[in-house]
Amino acid sequence: MKMNKKAAALGGLAALVAVGGTWAYFSQTAAITNPFHTEGGYETSVIEHFNPSDGEDWKPGVTVNKEVIASNTGDADVLVRVAMDEVWRRGDEDLKLLTSRYGTVFTTVEQEDAEDGLVERDKTVVGKELNETDWTFNNEDGYWYYNTRLAAKTDSESLLKSVTLASDLDMGKYKEVFAYCVTDGENDPLTDWKSVETEEELKVAGAEAKAEGKYFHVKKGKELDPTLQGYADANYDLTITIEFVQPTEDAVTEAWGSIGFDQVKDLVDGAQPIA
Repeated sequence: MKMNKKAAALGGLAALVAVGGTWAYFSQTAAITNPFHTEGGYETSVIEHFNPSDGEDWKPGVTVNKEVIASNTGDADVLVRVAMDEVWRRGDEDLKLLTSRYGTVFTTVEQEDAEDGLVERDKTVVGKELNETDWTFNNEDGYWYYNTRLAAKTDSESLLKSVTLASDLDMGKYKEVFAYCVTDGENDPLTDWKSVETEEELKVAGAEAKAEGKYFHVKKGKELDPTLQGYADANYDLTITIEFVQPTEDAVTEAWGSIGFDQVKDLVDGAQPIA
């Protein structure tokens, strides 16, 4: 789901990984747009609490409630982990992509300079209220692991509670603009405006008009520098991926090979064996 807005937009969920087709053990990635069932008593889905209209015209400093819950609707326990990705876009251009696999860059709100109109060196500008009681972040692979097995017919506690746009969000760098119009009469229509880059050019044009006995009209203002727009008029997408797996060593090794089984045991249920 994707909600566009004038300054930025709050995105919904998207499935990134499909069911492992020929794997011998249950392994699954779900998203709110794609609840599903599997054979053998393993059934899972995703529950989302989010009002899409809250993501429209998202303003700096505004908090939007967004909860995503893993639901085990089957008859057997599962393990759950979550990863997140976010991207800022303006039109067809990707301005900035961050993933929870970057660790604190994704979770710590910090701008290199909130007034320079540049976004490349910023950490995230979207604060995330996270449930660190029931979920543990593993900095090695960038996933949050649910602290206990998710029992059959139960829902997890939500990892994400809300998102907040930085109050000092860089909305771009503005530059001064100048224009003038020369007329024969004081009240003639002002139709032939000419733009100049500097105030000095404006003074020169004014002196020339005065020398010719003409009337000189001036406009001064500010406009967003198209090369330094910051996050102005951009869209924000947040993708939350929830993965479920059968709580056995072989299944974890097959599906979550990026993390060792012993490490999973340390993250889930403390030192209790998973078998």
